[in-house]
Amino acid sequence: MNKKILNQIAGVSFKRYHQFYKQSIPVREKRAILKSIESANKENNLAYGLLPDGKLGYFFIFRKTYMGEFHEHFFHVSSCYCLPPVRRQFYAHIKRCAKAMKEETKKVEKVRRVAIEISAEDTVSQKHFKKQGTLTYIELLGNTKKSLAMLHSKKIDNPDIKIALLEKKDINRLIELDQESHIKDKSSRMHTLFKRADAKKGMRKFYQGLLKNKSLLVAKEKGKLVGDIGYFLDKKRKLGLIAAIFVARDSQGKGVSKLLYQRVLKEFEKQKLPFYLGASTTERVLATAKSIGRTKTKWVYLLKI
Repeated sequence: MNKKILNQIAGVSFKRYHQFYKQSIPVREKRAILKSIESANKENNLAYGLLPDGKLGYFFIFRKTYMGEFHEHFFHVSSCYCLPPVRRQFYAHIKRCAKAMKEETKKVEKVRRVAIEISAEDTVSQKHFKKQGTLTYIELLGNTKKSLAMLHSKKIDNPDIKIALLEKKDINRLIELDQESHIKDKSSRMHTLFKRADAKKGMRKFYQGLLKNKSLLVAKEKGKLVGDIGYFLDKKRKLGLIAAIFVARDSQGKGVSKLLYQRVLKEFEKQKLPFYLGASTTERVLATAKSIGRTKTKWVYLLKI
């Protein structure tokens, strides 16, 4: 692929990134985006299509990835961009790439599904992929200071609820409560996944990782576990990342999730992370996210191949 096309793709990515965060971005960020695009191209993980006039019609980055919670290898499509005139070519190209990777890996590690990220602005592709597969989660962006101010205005203090770091002895109980909260919530996009026989295995690995990283907070009501929130700090991108949040079914509606959000957002503010990302998997989580000013950025779908 020639340098001109790579620069064109990087330029579109930079522009979208700039609009997304609504802040000035240092030149080094633009270079980092170009470097990422060049790296994907070098590894043959970049696909694109042009309009008749040579203008960029679409592009996407793809790779094989292992999703621990599913215990499976996936064909993962990210950084999608597509103009309306070439939508059909875009969809067909993704399908061809996925099938090629399935053939390439079938003798080693089977790739059975595609995980595809679609921008919140691309409602046409959302409808297309919703017909083809299953919506697993919606990614949301929040402004750390604004969300904290909105939480503060809600006066959410509850003296019976204490927030603390996860302890190893609490992992088994948290897994049970987390699994139950999704299985009994029909709006949960993890509903079917958490019913699988091997669901607890993936959840345990996830919790152990957060324990080791010291980045999972638990909520206790009079000593009883009632919820948790996991997070990461992406200082390179100046982003806070919310990895998971849940509240036990019999403790919902008491402000537990808001107290958990408040504690994590204070940590993001302390670390000077102006924005944060996280995913919604249930209608209740989505409603809470909206109430503290978070906006939708992308939908992630799973498709069988």
